[in-house]
Amino acid sequence: MKNIYNSFNNNSKQRTVHFHPDVSTQILNKRSPLEKLELIQNTITNGILANNSIILNIKPENKIGNNNNNNSKSIFKLPSNNLNESRQFAMCLKLISMLIENLKNKKITTKRDLYYQDVSLFENQSNVDKLINSICKSLGFNNLEIGAVAAQKGLCFGNIDIIDISNNDMKSFNIKDGCFLIPRINSNFKIIIKHPIDYILIVEKDSIFQLICDPLKMSNNLIITGKGFPDNNTKMFLNLLSKQYPQIPIYGFADIDPHGLNIMKQYKDGGDLNNCFMVHEMDQFHCQNLKLLDLLSNLHFLKTFDCLDFSLIDYQISFKLIESEFDDNDNNSIENEKFRNQLQRTMFFGKKAEIDLIKSNDDNKSNNKTDLIQFIDERIKISNGYEKN
Repeated sequence: MKNIYNSFNNNSKQRTVHFHPDVSTQILNKRSPLEKLELIQNTITNGILANNSIILNIKPENKIGNNNNNNSKSIFKLPSNNLNESRQFAMCLKLISMLIENLKNKKITTKRDLYYQDVSLFENQSNVDKLINSICKSLGFNNLEIGAVAAQKGLCFGNIDIIDISNNDMKSFNIKDGCFLIPRINSNFKIIIKHPIDYILIVEKDSIFQLICDPLKMSNNLIITGKGFPDNNTKMFLNLLSKQYPQIPIYGFADIDPHGLNIMKQYKDGGDLNNCFMVHEMDQFHCQNLKLLDLLSNLHFLKTFDCLDFSLIDYQISFKLIESEFDDNDNNSIENEKFRNQLQRTMFFGKKAEIDLIKSNDDNKSNNKTDLIQFIDERIKISNGYEKN
């Protein structure tokens, strides 16, 4: 390793590899993910063989609460006296190699699988996740397009068929079999709702989702959960539903706190876990017609249930959400007003509450389920009345 380092240092040539689509050539911008990654790999490899020092420019992932900065970048150098920088360079090069191999074989793998292919190099899952997100942001592609995705976690409850138009492959799901893991999909998929439904309900928490998935009481609805922060596959699934069935209303049911509203905003605007306040550039993750259930319309909830005090972080997130204005426009002014009203009310009272508390006072699970479903139906009626006013 010392000899290799010295050979780099003794050569004055320097080769800079840009991931940024805005500084890349027009030819690079028009290439496929595989072509872009191969071009970058070849440039790095040729530079190393020619004893050039390499500078790797890559856009960093977004941090929570930060606005997008197209000029921000991370720079990794080879050779480098910084051990961490050398490791980052090696991890990035290893990931590029694995992504190219997967794309050549038309294989989609999880970020978890990529991590386990070289645990000693990556050290932890977080390093893989950050680099994959940075590569996607830099090249202008999503995780599915580069073949590295998060493990599926979104669940759905309803009578639907999901068809892959490219090969006519169909998966059929029935509420009698319970909820199902949302299959990996893309824009070539078609969703067929087998029976007429009243609405689509997006539930923040898996515990609430499991409680209300009742084949008898919720058979006329479609229920979805991303188990907290939704992955892109769940958001794309909801996006397809909203486009293919624009006449069916979509409601969001979340905790009465900035975190729950944050999650609903991700469904609505397509933001991601690392930057909840952004609007995703790709509208395939949007669901702009999502309607937030107004849980505080009569303040009954805050008066009846035990609530937690707002923390400093809660206030900070709330201010950030209000500043972002929920991608405000004329078509969504009413829904944006609902978001702001809920935030402002909770900030005014300095209280927050979890939807898990909306249950009967006894321990009877049957009563809990009935009370919760009735509460949701009541909130939907109030929400519809809100729209008409």
